[in-house]
Amino acid sequence: MSLAEQLCGSVTTTAERVLPSRNEDPIARLEVHYFLIADLMLKNERITERKQYRSEARKRRNDMESLAYTRLWLSLLYDICKEFEREIDTQIRRRPNHFVINGDLWTQEQGVRSHFHRRKALLADFCNAQFHFQKDGLKQVKFFADPGAIIWAEELHQKIAAFFSSYRVQRLLDTRYLAAIGRQESSNLVRHPSPFPTYGLA
Repeated sequence: MSLAEQLCGSVTTTAERVLPSRNEDPIARLEVHYFLIADLMLKNERITERKQYRSEARKRRNDMESLAYTRLWLSLLYDICKEFEREIDTQIRRRPNHFVINGDLWTQEQGVRSHFHRRKALLADFCNAQFHFQKDGLKQVKFFADPGAIIWAEELHQKIAAFFSSYRVQRLLDTRYLAAIGRQESSNLVRHPSPFPTYGLA
């Protein structure tokens, strides 16, 4: 009997006892293919925002770059939250034993969902205006005119990052993960550091 089988307590015989691969896990895909890009946009915006220029022309160009990063970040954030809710409701809740959502993760999931809905419609309009040509900029202006919108978005970003981080840890701790990836990949997992970043808004 393999190490993975010993840790599981029995040989895995059904799909419900084996975690999906990272490519088949909707939460993992949402993080890797979408959230990491949004996180990069936010970090680039902050780096750009901190730059100082004596030339007025360079400053205007820097401000345009910062705004571009902000608009892409906010638009990605809406799509991430929308798909996050959809995948949770259509896949995770229907097959809870097939994934690694435990009590603490459900609490974090509810926190993300609750925070998102506070300005969901406002962010949806912003995203729509970003990716669909508008005759005016009223939807973007409306978002930026809300004095608490950017802080709200940053807090939402933090909550999503915390959920993804907890999900990855829980997935690695679940013994079914070893059964899914096999002994060789398990040993590689121990020897090599995680490719995922540690999120931080500092």
